[in-house]
Amino acid sequence: MDGYEELLIGFDARERFLKFKDIWDTHRIEQYLLREDIIKPLSVDVMVWDSVFHVLQVEPLDWRGPRQEWDSLERLKAVIERENINRSYWLVATSQWTTAEKKNALEKLYGIIPASPSHEWNLLGFDIADELLLSGLMNAGYGIEQREILSQQWARHLNQYHLFEDLDIALKFKSLTDERVKEHSPFSVYGIYLIEKVTASESVSNSSH
Repeated sequence: MDGYEELLIGFDARERFLKFKDIWDTHRIEQYLLREDIIKPLSVDVMVWDSVFHVLQVEPLDWRGPRQEWDSLERLKAVIERENINRSYWLVATSQWTTAEKKNALEKLYGIIPASPSHEWNLLGFDIADELLLSGLMNAGYGIEQREILSQQWARHLNQYHLFEDLDIALKFKSLTDERVKEHSPFSVYGIYLIEKVTASESVSNSSH
């Protein structure tokens, strides 16, 4: 995309055993989501889609990374094995769409391993979030009238995980969010990649893609 480049910012293990309707009541849905007929909201924001460590109240003391995400995929896998995590989760990678200048500076600072997305990973979609990974798409409340208007315009562009599938459209919603939620701007577009699906009876080493 003109003016933007993709920067990998880290990895995480996100829970896949909590049900949408169990953690999202009607009030929360009406306040934060533009589309309701979805499987479950998935987000870079852990307040929307939680880390398996937090849900299971397992808090490794290991250094994770500069952006709340793990900076090494292999180290994340090793910690999961060490902590004997035995619930279903997805290993995911997060990328940020930013300027070439910022990408070059942050790439050296972050030292993410691996440093770029693999063609074997599946893109789940695009989220909109601030620098602290608070989602402006799913964690910045909509007023009643605002939600109705925005739903009419944007809901059809959101997939089954309440994520955008088109980068151009995501960038347009990012600009809208900069104006709508000025106290958290600037926002960025973030990509969420599925690396592996792991079920409770599997280990990281034999998990399926």
